Amino acid sequence: MQVEFAKLRSDAFEYHPSKVDSNGLEYHRWMSDIELYLTALGILATIREYNETLEVQPTTAEKARALVLMRRHMDASLLWDYMSIENPRELWLSLEARFGKIKDALLFDLKAKWSDLRFLDFKTVAEYNSVALCIRSMLHCFGVELTEGDLIEKTLSTFPNAAIVLSMQYRFAYDSQLITQFQQLMNFMLRAEKHNLLVTNHNTRPVGTQKVHDANYSSVSKRKRKQRNAAPQANHGQRRKRSHQRPYGPT
Repeated sequence: MQVEFAKLRSDAFEYHPSKVDSNGLEYHRWMSDIELYLTALGILATIREYNETLEVQPTTAEKARALVLMRRHMDASLLWDYMSIENPRELWLSLEARFGKIKDALLFDLKAKWSDLRFLDFKTVAEYNSVALCIRSMLHCFGVELTEGDLIEKTLSTFPNAAIVLSMQYRFAYDSQLITQFQQLMNFMLRAEKHNLLVTNHNTRPVGTQKVHDANYSSVSKRKRKQRNAAPQANHGQRRKRSHQRPYGPT
């Protein structure tokens, strides 16, 4: 019974930390994910400094489990550099010494990405929304906060010229505090995008016509063709019948 319950807990808790590569681009996210995962599993002490005041010290099995978890979420090229390390605490410190000071370089790159971000460079609203929120989250990890106003201003100031009227409407709503959060603006833009797609599909066929569904197209077309073909034949038969009944010459 205990084995089944343990298996149930293991299956119910599925979490996939991000991987750290040899460039360390995802190191800070990986570090946060690993700490969260080890805390959930109750073995965070395996990567912490030795504390003799702990009533229960990490066991060898717990250390091995933490090490396996950390290795599983390391890039293959990076993993070979640390294959000889068999202690999770030692591996944690080694990666911290290698990537801990990469923050300044990454922060510069993230600020450049934020500066270059433009809504007009994306094909869909959803794609832009995803990239903008990703940059915001990564900057947050480095202590740089982007406010709701920053995201809204970035979006409205980088609209394409073809949608300048729509951007002015959103600007008015923002200035009037009808839009106060970035996701509110995204929802309005998603609805507008959907409407534009519907208008485009509508303009692909003449006004007043209805689209024939593919499933019924063949049967409807056959029936109409038979009716069209039958009508001339019937008219021709009637004309021949009247010509035979007509008398020749004056009466």
